[in-house]
Amino acid sequence: MPFGLLTGLTAALFWGSLDVITALGSRVIGSLRVTAGMQAVTAVAFLAIFLVTGATLPTEPRELGLAALLGLVGAGAYLSYFTGLQFGPIAVVSGMVAAFGGLTVVLSVVLRGASLSLLQAAGATIATAGVLLTALAFVLSVAQAPAAAPATPASAPPAEYIDRGACPFLFHKQGRALCAIHHVALQTGRPVASVKPSACRHWPLVLEAHGRRLRISIHPDAEAIGCVAPRAQLPGQPSMRQAFAAEIEEIRRLARGRSGAGPVGT
Repeated sequence: MPFGLLTGLTAALFWGSLDVITALGSRVIGSLRVTAGMQAVTAVAFLAIFLVTGATLPTEPRELGLAALLGLVGAGAYLSYFTGLQFGPIAVVSGMVAAFGGLTVVLSVVLRGASLSLLQAAGATIATAGVLLTALAFVLSVAQAPAAAPATPASAPPAEYIDRGACPFLFHKQGRALCAIHHVALQTGRPVASVKPSACRHWPLVLEAHGRRLRISIHPDAEAIGCVAPRAQLPGQPSMRQAFAAEIEEIRRLARGRSGAGPVGT
């Protein structure tokens, strides 16, 4: 195998692994720390290479300025990329980043005068359009209805709400709000229903009367506290209807049996 193809395949292997590793790391310690750590390790590795090979660093002001600019651009690209992996689906974010190839083609033609055949131009256009359509399809698939995240990060509640005595089992991690009871149940492998009190387990579901009909909805303060958030802020998390399917059905049974009311909707 030609050396160029071998190094290209090696780069693809490293890049593919990097996406998953940085996504996991960013969701634990944050994208800024992951980026800083990677840049520090890269600097040490290149310094070792310089010492071993005897290479010299640039000394001309123009070269130093260009190197600094490229360093800033690279750091910004990595920070943006890792932040995307921290909050978005890995498969979608990684695919979106691949769209940079289209920009590279355009800039090479505009700035470097490169020429493309009709087939090459069509291939670059189709590939870039495919990446962008994948991202668009994901965005359109994310409903704006609130999403439940009792054991995963949600929007952090305002400080004044905490001061008024919000749920004592609410704790914060990485700027998000979590339910301590739910979290402990999942971490220890116990059923949530066996650990959480019923009143707490059904929060933030509420019953609203509409004539002879009852409607199950979400308490208006739930998002302010941090129990729920718009689906767009929690990609990959279940909707309220999905996460509270058992509790919704339980409330429906109780409402029908005790009040004799009509259908109970959500």
